[in-house]
Amino acid sequence: MSMRMFVAGALLLTLPQVVALAHEGGAPLEAEVATEAKPWTSLDANNNPDSFQFAVVTDNAGGPRAGIFAEAVAKLNLLQPEFVMSIGDFIEGYEDNRESLNAQWDHFLSEVAGFEMPFFFVPGNHDNGRPLWAEIYNERFGVPYYHFVYKNVLFLCLTTNDGPENNTGIGQAQIDYAAKVLAEHPDVRWTLVFQHKPLWNDQGAQGWKEIEALLKGRPCTVFAGHTHNYLSQEGEGISFVTLATTGGGSTLRGPAYGEFDGVVWVTMTDEGPRIANLLLDGILDRDLRTPESAKELALFRADKAVVATPVLFEGGSFTSGVSKVTITNPSEKPLRVKVLTETAPGIRAEPSTIATVIPGKTENVTELRITADAAVPLAQLQPVLLHWKGYYDSGANTPSLVLGGERRILLDSPNVIPVLQTAPAVDGKVDDWADLPFAVSQPGEVWHNVPAWKGPQDGSFRFGVARDEEFLYIAVKATDNEPCFDGWKYWEDFTMVTVDGRASDSEDLKEAAFSVIAGPQISPEQAAEFEIGQKPEGVKTASVAVADGFTAEVAIPLASLNARQGGAWKRVRLNVGVSDFDKGDARDGVTILYWRPQWTSGQTYPESGVFVKE
Repeated sequence: MSMRMFVAGALLLTLPQVVALAHEGGAPLEAEVATEAKPWTSLDANNNPDSFQFAVVTDNAGGPRAGIFAEAVAKLNLLQPEFVMSIGDFIEGYEDNRESLNAQWDHFLSEVAGFEMPFFFVPGNHDNGRPLWAEIYNERFGVPYYHFVYKNVLFLCLTTNDGPENNTGIGQAQIDYAAKVLAEHPDVRWTLVFQHKPLWNDQGAQGWKEIEALLKGRPCTVFAGHTHNYLSQEGEGISFVTLATTGGGSTLRGPAYGEFDGVVWVTMTDEGPRIANLLLDGILDRDLRTPESAKELALFRADKAVVATPVLFEGGSFTSGVSKVTITNPSEKPLRVKVLTETAPGIRAEPSTIATVIPGKTENVTELRITADAAVPLAQLQPVLLHWKGYYDSGANTPSLVLGGERRILLDSPNVIPVLQTAPAVDGKVDDWADLPFAVSQPGEVWHNVPAWKGPQDGSFRFGVARDEEFLYIAVKATDNEPCFDGWKYWEDFTMVTVDGRASDSEDLKEAAFSVIAGPQISPEQAAEFEIGQKPEGVKTASVAVADGFTAEVAIPLASLNARQGGAWKRVRLNVGVSDFDKGDARDGVTILYWRPQWTSGQTYPESGVFVKE
């Protein structure tokens, strides 16, 4: 079928056919459940025969990026709209050579031929913006403006290069045509207009005021493109939607800038069109992940493709050390990698950037030297954060597979526990502590949802560790921009102290470790539900809310450490975590900030969080 016949066929969608379609009801839902209670909300399927779905594609010119429009065709075939509308700029044009222009059209139509549903053309300035271009366009598609009706919805397709010499504007003949069409269809339930240029933003545009006056007073939505920049507006009782790109020139900075490749999905309902923007990158077919690809990328999913050794040192302050950063490529394909380092003030990492291509089935090892401008006390040290991105480039004009994550390099040394002359009250207040020296503004691990933690301004904490003859004391001061103490289960703020009382690493950690949870409104039942291991008798906890977060205290009987180590205890491993749950970001879930990596994670190391008696 030729394109001319195709468009002509579209014009034959007349009202009697629409009525016939409207009487075709959808199949009912049939189910048999004898109980009064039913495992569904309703059996009234959302299949109103008057409703329908169609898609809209937008600019593919003005610096076209090859392959994007063809990708849109394939992805719309996944979604199966009833038909596809457009708003022009199909070819790059801008050549006054018939042979070259026809070659461009032949290429574009070869991509359009992939659609499994009808496609409706609306010209843009790249398509008919000069007399020769308009001549070729009309030879191929018959007319630059037309209309059709489907299910009592009027589709009015206009050209915005209808001025003198095909410059911007809408000529009188087209205005007269639109007036006649609108007059002939006064009672359609909605009018949808498709045109290339958003002339409502151009006060001097020829003919637009007349078109706008004709549209006033009827339910109407107008779609356009041209600017390669998405914008939704309302004016004069009309909805205006300017679309982004479907392969046209764009810096693709994202939805916030209105710059993205996408299609528009329109569901026509009795109340009007419901419009959804679908980014092409978000339309994925069923084989996006298979057993083969899952196996190939298992190392990334386990967070073991990029690892870094901790920097271990002796003494109470840090000056320099080396971490080995190992990046493993588990695939046969080359892996392009970039790693950026983030350090605390006064700390330098060299090299600060790692950028390389790792051949298949190999690894890259980089020695990262970390240096302090001046000696930093152990308790003040923050991890060095590695932000990494990995790319498997297809080489076949398809999107690269992008992987990424974070890895933290811990700077660690055994900590000496100070002796208290006067025991704290263990009342949750920390005003009887002289100092809480351990500052955690960059956690050693963020669990469970890394992006949910927005940085130190979102949540941070300090803590102190001390002892007397009876107890090991831990005090915590959490600072939170949105304290939450009235949650359910663990969806609120609290601290968790994990204790490893083993004398050596040869003993089973699972048998020895236990945790203690304390929060302003954490009940003993809540704590018991999520604490791990066997908490010894005599543990004390208390916590109170303060204006900018909460404070907490935990006391561990030293007798339990003596019993675990078979005599006078010598050392203990500790980890302190703080739950930062924000109702304003509840969709991000629970986030726990840990001073050191959890001992069950792949980032932990045996020397993590060691405290010694003396």
